[in-house]
Amino acid sequence: MKIGVTGSDHICDRIQKTLEKRMPDLEVVYRRSNDYRYGLEAAAQFQKENVSGIIFTGPTNYHYALKRLEPTVPWTFLPHNQASILKALAESAVRYSCVPDIISIDMYEEQLVQETLEEIGISNGRVLVAHGSSPDQGDFQDALTDFHRYNYYHNGAKVCFTNMEKTYEMLAAEGIPCIRISVSEDVILEQVYHLQFLENTARNNRGQSASVQIYFDYSFDQETDLTLREWEKIHYQNEMRELIYSAAHRMGAAAFSEGASIFYIMSSRPVLMREFIQNGEYQKILFHGQQTPHNRLWIGIGYGDSPMEAKSRAAMALNHSIADRSGANYIAEDEHQFTEIKIDDPTDHTAYLLHRLHISSSTYEKLKEILQSHDQEITSAQLAAEMGITERSANRLILRLEQENCVTTIGKISGGRGRPARIMKITL
Repeated sequence: MKIGVTGSDHICDRIQKTLEKRMPDLEVVYRRSNDYRYGLEAAAQFQKENVSGIIFTGPTNYHYALKRLEPTVPWTFLPHNQASILKALAESAVRYSCVPDIISIDMYEEQLVQETLEEIGISNGRVLVAHGSSPDQGDFQDALTDFHRYNYYHNGAKVCFTNMEKTYEMLAAEGIPCIRISVSEDVILEQVYHLQFLENTARNNRGQSASVQIYFDYSFDQETDLTLREWEKIHYQNEMRELIYSAAHRMGAAAFSEGASIFYIMSSRPVLMREFIQNGEYQKILFHGQQTPHNRLWIGIGYGDSPMEAKSRAAMALNHSIADRSGANYIAEDEHQFTEIKIDDPTDHTAYLLHRLHISSSTYEKLKEILQSHDQEITSAQLAAEMGITERSANRLILRLEQENCVTTIGKISGGRGRPARIMKITL
């Protein structure tokens, strides 16, 4: 798949760094300019080169081009999100030693910014948004810069947030506190997955759309330390997000979330059957989501003639899985037929682990016995001593176990000197 990316140097660099790290096999062509109007020329060139899709670095260059050019391939842009605003708030506090309670910002959703301020404890903050500006204005760039400048000198703005490179350069040159809003890695990957999904959809035949809906629930109420409890919740959420998005990436599928606990994977039926069910992605996610009695996870799969139909049936299958209470998960072929997703035989899972961990069956059995004797909770030093190997070799084994989502850090223990050792729960 080949995609085109156009926008400012700053955000193109961020996209390039992310995609080279996370999706090195993806072919990407960049056309960079700090002038949002260049997006029109870049899009026209990309479409002549038959790219599979185009990513604009923001809504400004996207909407400017969309009003003047008919898309012949899927277009998308990097949307605003809370993570970008939180990063900008943190950067402003560090760089300018201020409480950013009055902010001058580009054409962002005011409610999103206000809610973000409230979440970090700034309940009486003011958000000054450039609602009146339009990219269609001939002097849009200058008008936006004037807006921020006026807010700083006359409306008490502590800092200006912008994703327009020229505005940032002009304000910074004048000594006005200004932060360039960047984009998070998740947002970049979501838009690439979205383009991949649209390309797959165009090739789909009747009945070949597929959707997976994943819902996980968790409780850390047994932890009495409130700070540690909240940290464990966020850590678990991030682990699940990383696991699901990585699975989607390996499948070449699209992934997105609704809230913190519901995820969707959208793909074609053959890919989902081969990569998700048969090649172990389903089992990995299920295993990680049910490691302890306090963690629960349900999965529903739906097939349909269109992505919307498949998504709807996946939701029905998920509801059926939750209502069943047996621990089974289901596939919905239509509105009335539900088929249980069959988990591979345990011997297949053992063979899979032996291959992935690069160990013999006798070493595997010894590892199982050691873990059972410790109720699955152990440190690397204990594991090394009982297996008769060096601690470095034990750490290499633990790393491979972590890559298969078999390891959860549940605490730390200090030996008096050096770094505290991790207490791990290892489940095979």
